Amino acid sequence: MDVPVTTPSFASRNLRFADFRDGKTVDYTRASPEEWLPALQRLEQQWVKYDHMFLPTMKKFPAPKDIPKDLFMKWTDFARKYNVEAATEIIRTNVAQDPTDSTTMDMYRAFDTTILRVFAGTGDPLQTIDHNNLAVFERAMELLGDDVMYESEVISSKRTKNGVRLVVRSSNGRTVLVKARRLLVAIQPDAAKPGSLDLDANERKLLARSMANRFFVGLISHPSLPFNTTYYNIIPEASPNNRLLYPANPSFAEFRYVGDSSSGGLYRIVLSGPPGYTFEDAKQLIRTSLQKLMDTGLLSAGDANDIDFKTFDDHGSLYRSYAVKDLKDDIIRKLNALQGVRSTWRVGGAIGTTNLCMLWAQVDVVLEDLTKGL
Repeated sequence: MDVPVTTPSFASRNLRFADFRDGKTVDYTRASPEEWLPALQRLEQQWVKYDHMFLPTMKKFPAPKDIPKDLFMKWTDFARKYNVEAATEIIRTNVAQDPTDSTTMDMYRAFDTTILRVFAGTGDPLQTIDHNNLAVFERAMELLGDDVMYESEVISSKRTKNGVRLVVRSSNGRTVLVKARRLLVAIQPDAAKPGSLDLDANERKLLARSMANRFFVGLISHPSLPFNTTYYNIIPEASPNNRLLYPANPSFAEFRYVGDSSSGGLYRIVLSGPPGYTFEDAKQLIRTSLQKLMDTGLLSAGDANDIDFKTFDDHGSLYRSYAVKDLKDDIIRKLNALQGVRSTWRVGGAIGTTNLCMLWAQVDVVLEDLTKGL
């Protein structure tokens, strides 16, 4: 796509540790590179055993009797078993997966081998030369031109073995009838308007069995947030260095300093909440957490209502997971069997990983099946 790229750099920041529920300082020591890097390397040795099952698709996922038992384990037990506790901090901070309520499989799908290798130094990460990864998508928009209906919504459809018909409402309110021989669905199961994709009873039953928290991502600034300091959210029970104890959802890992702005330091937020957690719930949790830090004196006095949300977006339901009982009921292979039914194929977190690069790779693989015979 001719977008200039470079190898990313990771700047060091001052770190302060606090319980965002009450704003009090916590005596905690974050894992050093000498601790977390070997842990990631040990974890990679385990992760590669599962790559063929998940990457780039779950087409080769085994029958229930052949699923490795380690994937069913609670993450905390798996981490102790393989001495990878220090890797938990890296996973939780960077992809916001809740390690206290996850299985090994959940953690793998959120932080698969391709992501792990970026942090372990064995991968080949790239970012745009001006540190603006939006340029990749802007370039894609240029290449696609008028072939994409942006900010549109499928409001109804009819799917048959011979093709599909979609009624689409565009951003200006106009409806368009789209006829296609085959359809690729690349959104989360709960992102579609109910009834819009003409699901049959079996599809509705299977697609409803995945679970996911809601995620919100943004950049904020506030006069009380200083330059070059990251505030890390940790509970007192984790003091001084328990790598497996973290705040329960809803929560966010840190006010992460990423740069400067005219209204103060720029801080990145990645927040997760339970199903049904709203956009306003998320913003209020950020305000409340910041106010607690100011009230205890960890930050200079101020009013959290003065937060400047530079950007703040609802990323929907990410990191979909399945109950162990559903995995033992062969849910993954049942979902795989939906591919091609009534001219429809699917990609995304319900049948793969949420990692964007792997999603693109997943699309490439699925398109090979989708386009056969056209």
